[in-house]
Amino acid sequence: MKYNETHKGYMEAAFKEAQKGIFSAAPNPSVGCVIVKDGNIIARGFHARHGTDHAEIVALKKAGDKAEGGYCYVTLEPCNHYGKTGPCTKALIASKVKAVIAAIGDPNPNVEGEGARCLRKAGIDVLLDVETSYAEKFYKSYLFKVRNNRPLVKIKIGMSLDARSSMMSGESKWITNHESREDVQFLRAESCVILTGVGTVLKDDPSLNVRHPGIQMKGRQPRRVVLDSRLSIDKNAKVITDGNNTSLFTCSQNNTLIETFEKMGCEVEVLSSRDNRVDLSSVFHKINKMQVNQVLVEAGSFLTSNILSTTFWDELVLYVAPKIMGKDARSAIEVNSPQYLKQVTELELIDSAFFGQDARLTYKRL
Repeated sequence: MKYNETHKGYMEAAFKEAQKGIFSAAPNPSVGCVIVKDGNIIARGFHARHGTDHAEIVALKKAGDKAEGGYCYVTLEPCNHYGKTGPCTKALIASKVKAVIAAIGDPNPNVEGEGARCLRKAGIDVLLDVETSYAEKFYKSYLFKVRNNRPLVKIKIGMSLDARSSMMSGESKWITNHESREDVQFLRAESCVILTGVGTVLKDDPSLNVRHPGIQMKGRQPRRVVLDSRLSIDKNAKVITDGNNTSLFTCSQNNTLIETFEKMGCEVEVLSSRDNRVDLSSVFHKINKMQVNQVLVEAGSFLTSNILSTTFWDELVLYVAPKIMGKDARSAIEVNSPQYLKQVTELELIDSAFFGQDARLTYKRL
């Protein structure tokens, strides 16, 4: 069996299914599946939420006995282990499908070719890695997490052409336009954690959630992680009272405050300190152990610049508005200068887009 244009059309249909869960399935990969028989798609499925049926199971349940002798097109290699749900390979074998075509192998140590081997052993034809180029982009943060044992970390900055993020008075609403701010909603939606500092919460009282009507989260919201060395956050802040998940990372030993915030539904993590602030290395060590694929940093210039001065981040997303705010406005990035040009941080532009007159520039750290 060779992968051809007919196969490709069915795989495109599988990816359309996967797209339906791209924001809701995290930290699981959003997988799509179609079952084809006699040249017709007889069932479709996608993985909607962590802990629910995988795409293959959804499609097989819809197909029922008709799946026998059919072709299963799936965007990621089927799993062969027990987790929140049972192995998809077992269900595929039981359904008596003739072939399984997967866009890309799953590098997860629990899978890593075992799904394909199990299916072949049962006499099912398997084509693997037939759309690796597209799948690598589609599963970017998931694959990054599996391969690097840590999440992809993106830093978002909204700024003027002269790299300012607020006026001298602190006024910053709004530098970028409505379209840019709408696009940030998609950045949040694809993330598992939104990282910010207590200064931003005290100043702006942001929700840091996904509320775009066109984004299907199916009840999932990214966890807000607030760095708050002294637990000075306002108890009435939206990130505390809105009912969504919030973690406070602190170096405070004030047990009374810790218990107060825990009773309010927050998770409080006491981490090591450096210069009387929560140590960033301990912050990212903790985040790396969490079940998250992507972290979005949305913070003020102080925390943003401190993170940019480390190697804990991977991509920088700039929303640049065509405005010149002047030398007295506050800088968006304030990092220490090295002595020589060869020591500066170098970046590679990997994506660009326009939203009205604003530009979004995405850079990868080299």
